Amino acid sequence: MSTNKPRLQADADISRNRLLITIAGAVDKAELDRLYTDVRFCVADLKPGFDVITDLTQATLGHLSALPTFRKIMAYLASNGVRDVVRVMNPDNLIHRQILNHAARVPGYKAMYAASRAEAENLLRQSSERTCLRFSIPDLTVTLLFDGEKKSGRLVDISVGGCAIDLPEPPPTGSEVTITFTLAARDFSLLSRILRSDANECAAAFTALDDEEREALTTSLIAATRQ
Repeated sequence: MSTNKPRLQADADISRNRLLITIAGAVDKAELDRLYTDVRFCVADLKPGFDVITDLTQATLGHLSALPTFRKIMAYLASNGVRDVVRVMNPDNLIHRQILNHAARVPGYKAMYAASRAEAENLLRQSSERTCLRFSIPDLTVTLLFDGEKKSGRLVDISVGGCAIDLPEPPPTGSEVTITFTLAARDFSLLSRILRSDANECAAAFTALDDEEREALTTSLIAATRQ
């Protein structure tokens, strides 16, 4: 009897407002399509701001044909108010490298990684004050305007609350700047404040987003996960 038969399961922990996903074995498209259906039923029982723990410690590999459904699940979670995602993974498994390589190349939300369920729980406790889902948009260039000077940098991650930018000699902490970029065919120019600055990277908070701009940024971030 094959030991690679997939075991995929989604459960809603309503009391903790959490989605628990278990993926084991070799994952193919048909199994992941069924998981997508289960995820939608579970999310219907949760409130916006829910967290996700995905246990992949027993997963062996993912077939390339499953990637579109995997991205569809990510986009669905993002559009339904997920706050944070932790993936529990065995770093020695092939699927661990597959997911990391995929995340480095393709836009999507920025998950955290843990080696055990206990570590995943600890990461969620540490991030409990964060309210905005972070996204990784590889190769997106942003422009930062400060004191009449423009600097271009690489986006590290972004949420509707702010972003991190990789650029040499960023403005000092506390500086008021304007950050511009194009995402999902929409131009953004956002007033921001530098929260952290070091030699090669800075973190900024968006300070003047109105409801319309916040909705537009949310929509564009989610759209980027579908591309």
